Amino acid sequence: MKGKSLTQQLIHTLIAVIIAYTLTAIVPRVISTYLTTYFYLIVLVLCLLLVIVSRGASSINEYVVMIIPFLLWKVLLYLTTKPSLIDWAYQIVVDFTPIIVGLYIVRRLDIKSAKFFSVIIILAVVITSLTTYMGLIEDPSAARYLATVSDPNESKFVRYNMMNIGGYEFIYTTVLLYPVWIFAFKRGKIKKVYMAAIVIAELLLIIQSGYTTAFLLFLITSSFLFFSREFNEKYLILVGIIAIVLFFLLFDLLSQGLSALANVIENQEISSRLKDLSSGREGLEQSEDPRLKLYLTSLNTFINKPLLGSLGGGIGGHSFVFDTLATYGLLGAVIFIVLYTIIYKRFYLPYKNAKGYGFIVWMFVQTIILSTVNTGMWLYVLCLFIPVLLYFIVGKEKVKNSSVKKPSYQSQLRSIRDSE
Repeated sequence: MKGKSLTQQLIHTLIAVIIAYTLTAIVPRVISTYLTTYFYLIVLVLCLLLVIVSRGASSINEYVVMIIPFLLWKVLLYLTTKPSLIDWAYQIVVDFTPIIVGLYIVRRLDIKSAKFFSVIIILAVVITSLTTYMGLIEDPSAARYLATVSDPNESKFVRYNMMNIGGYEFIYTTVLLYPVWIFAFKRGKIKKVYMAAIVIAELLLIIQSGYTTAFLLFLITSSFLFFSREFNEKYLILVGIIAIVLFFLLFDLLSQGLSALANVIENQEISSRLKDLSSGREGLEQSEDPRLKLYLTSLNTFINKPLLGSLGGGIGGHSFVFDTLATYGLLGAVIFIVLYTIIYKRFYLPYKNAKGYGFIVWMFVQTIILSTVNTGMWLYVLCLFIPVLLYFIVGKEKVKNSSVKKPSYQSQLRSIRDSE
């Protein structure tokens, strides 16, 4: 960060803290234990204020466009759940942070800064993956416990945090970042031996955690290793259509494959759910896992009250997308279509003409899939982690000879597209 202004250095430091807070278990535990959560809130607010001020008044409109859908969503959330104003305001700040910071980064970043943030992200992921894997070997039930614990002050939860064992959010973050590493590999940024190590490490972590959805997403994304570097969004759509057709035509064969996998996987949680999946809807209905019933609960509520939704009742609680439809109806659907459209245009569309754009589209689509089958929007991954890493992977060659005036983000991207 040498040569940066004092304001920029402070912003970079605050963003580094935010990344570490999000990707590790021990950092938030230390902050909440010794400095309280309000300290982190101050970090977020200070970072947001500095980011907005540093960009000047001309940037306000750009931020407003990004923020309006979230404000509408938060107002609906407040009217529906009626949380305390402090909790509501805190959650607004938490959700706004990756959007505003991500937008700041892709508009203002230089390659050195992109490398700085990318290194922090990678180190945090690697370190937490190692400590999580070792912790899960010691106590295999830790991942499931961390996904369901309600009291953050339970002694067991505190101990797992201090061991830096990542829970549900961390495991799925590694899954959502997995296609980024494949994209980097396809662009020659990662050597084969390192890519093989990443695949093995991700597989071991997922199996040890016992998350079946993570395992299935891992298998799907791993197939992208066999796609060409020229893979684009048209091929992705074609592959998706073919996959859906083959799913119905070859369901019996797929069932046999899932059953065979279930017999091979040593993790009992994943094995039993793969067996349920191999039996189709009948297996899911008889399964101890209630998620199919929860999905149907939300969908039935939406069908019965499609315009404004139920505003609180009849929610399954296991799908962000389905639960949003059930709660807010078509109004909620419109808000989130607009929201995802803005995110896509701001953070992913600029790479449209880059080689391997299909991999980038999959990063976005996979996140929506996860939000459909599980809870959460994964804003930190969508708007901060992936955009920073993409900038570093694709944009490493953007800035060649710095002139008096630094070229805009769009013109830099255009330059790299032309060079390709």
